[in-house]
Amino acid sequence: MAARDTIELVLVEDHPMVADGLAAVWGREPDLRVTGIAHDLASAVTTIKRLRPHVAVVDFNLPDGDGAALTGRLLAEHPELRILVLTGMATREVAGRVRRAGAHGIVYKTARLPEFTAALRRVAAGGEHYPDGVDDPAGQPAERGRRELSARELEVLGLVARGCRVEDIASELVLSPHTVRNHIRNILVKLGAHSKVEAVATAVRAGLIRLD
Repeated sequence: MAARDTIELVLVEDHPMVADGLAAVWGREPDLRVTGIAHDLASAVTTIKRLRPHVAVVDFNLPDGDGAALTGRLLAEHPELRILVLTGMATREVAGRVRRAGAHGIVYKTARLPEFTAALRRVAAGGEHYPDGVDDPAGQPAERGRRELSARELEVLGLVARGCRVEDIASELVLSPHTVRNHIRNILVKLGAHSKVEAVATAVRAGLIRLD
């Protein structure tokens, strides 16, 4: 990392809510500063060329390409750039593609924010972050998340993402408000989230729900 105290980074994430959530969380860290956000491969190239951050945090699945292709292109133009890839596909194939492209680390979308932040700092400092279990036979972490959340919990979470209040969810699903609150409490525990907003952001990153 360059001889300056603040780690400047650009987020490349096609879900604006997820990108804004991460930017808000990292904005509270004294040594991190999100200088730009891009939502696809094309805008990532121009944004990083303009801002020259220390680190690019790149979603593997982008509307016009993937994180491995973007990594190769960025490093060809900016060899000093550190790249951390975010993915919901914990497979040997994806991890191998990311590593061969030259990325300095990979974080799965089921990771908790402290782990994600620690990986970011490690990569910025010149290290690598490749967690164990990339060839997990269970497949994607998102699939494990779907098995952990019941069908009813996914319904509740989807309505929370739409901005529905507890009373609205209770009416929609013909449940008592008390039952809805219990479902929300269980969702927060299973996703390792501290708020409904964080739970929605985590679920979107993991592919458990979509924001239309």
